[in-house]
Amino acid sequence: MPMKLKVFLWLGLQNKLQTGEAVKNKNRKGDSRCMLCGVAETVEHILFGCVITSCVWSCFKEALGWDRTPSSWTDFLRGWLMLGCSDFDLKLFQFAIVAWSLWVCRNKIRMKGKFPGSAIDILYKSDLLLQK
Repeated sequence: MPMKLKVFLWLGLQNKLQTGEAVKNKNRKGDSRCMLCGVAETVEHILFGCVITSCVWSCFKEALGWDRTPSSWTDFLRGWLMLGCSDFDLKLFQFAIVAWSLWVCRNKIRMKGKFPGSAIDILYKSDLLLQK
């Protein structure tokens, strides 16, 4: 797995990604709410709770034959990605790619004002990264 994905996952698990809430807690200017659904923008929300995120995870669940999708970091670590399972590395890599794609999409929305046309755009980006 590329180092940038490892660092991204580590930062996400440590709740150190620069989300709207993190910026607000540092007393900086900016909106702390998700630009898509208006709730507090946290790492959990970006990767698991946002409307577009739920759609993307559901599509990958069907396409990759997962029994379910992770609903939080705790669920991801304790229930969805079991240590010692036969496909641990593959599932971790797939999760990292989808999460990274969601993060990149969020950054384009937040910093450039470029909203995706639909969840399909994120699916294509994730699929392209998975194929690489």
